[in-house]
Amino acid sequence: MKFSVFGIFLMLYQVEAASLWCYGSEDYHTITPLTSPLGLLDSPFNVNLRTVIFTFGFNGKLNGKETSAVVDAYKEYKKDNPINFILLEWEKEAASDSVGYIIQYSTTGIHNAKKIGCLLGDALMELSEHGLDLDKVHLIGHSLGAHLVGHAGKRTQQKGTQLPRITGLDPAGPLFTDPINLVRGLEKTDAFFVDVLHTNPQRLGTSDSIGDVDIWANCDLEYQPGCSESKDSCSHVQAAIYFAESVNYPSSLPAVSAESCHDWSNGDYNKSDILYLGITYNSQAKGDFFLRTNLKSPFRKGIDGIRP
Repeated sequence: MKFSVFGIFLMLYQVEAASLWCYGSEDYHTITPLTSPLGLLDSPFNVNLRTVIFTFGFNGKLNGKETSAVVDAYKEYKKDNPINFILLEWEKEAASDSVGYIIQYSTTGIHNAKKIGCLLGDALMELSEHGLDLDKVHLIGHSLGAHLVGHAGKRTQQKGTQLPRITGLDPAGPLFTDPINLVRGLEKTDAFFVDVLHTNPQRLGTSDSIGDVDIWANCDLEYQPGCSESKDSCSHVQAAIYFAESVNYPSSLPAVSAESCHDWSNGDYNKSDILYLGITYNSQAKGDFFLRTNLKSPFRKGIDGIRP
């Protein structure tokens, strides 16, 4: 494989393309450069509303399965619930089509995620100076995007503000997980409450408990239901699919507390200690939680989902 070292370092700093897509209605959105966030203050953004910001991971696409699922879910949610919903678009910076997936993930991908996360933190602080209530901000990231929003949380804390909630959807594992934990990513200290959903641990997703709450979906299975054994990406994406389903069915994907997957699988769990995947959350909850899904959409099993 031939590639230019200069080209790699050039891509390391190409973060000017990232933008904020603010959805007003199902068919309308505005696009604002991440480096000029005050453009968001024009309609449809409302500084008085709760604000949800979602982003995808390495090699993610605007029309990717995980992105479309979450965006479509929040478009539907917005019909009856006044919120700001924003997609952080960094497709160019997250691309893997130049020098190979592994090389680019290890260099440009991880670097750009940190850089853009810091820029997002700066943007939130700038918007707060113009009325945005940071106590109403919820950041959500899938895969490497989970670590990106973690860096946003670190950045706002450096400037004196702790965000209320960050959600990591199967945060990327390679280089972030023991025993080869070389870089800092999403941590429970990045927000007042950090919740994490795991669907592909020890492969594309981290196998570490890194949040205040870590939810393990179908933890006794190597792959998520409906996913081929040859496709880690399918299980990895399922975190976003499950979360998207929970947005408009907020009490449909319960998880139950247990000490380990082994304990849960063997019926050793606390039936009274339950939380729900999605928008609603208990900021006092701590530890590992487990849930079972259906084999296909709809994945929600209701209260039956706490049983192994």
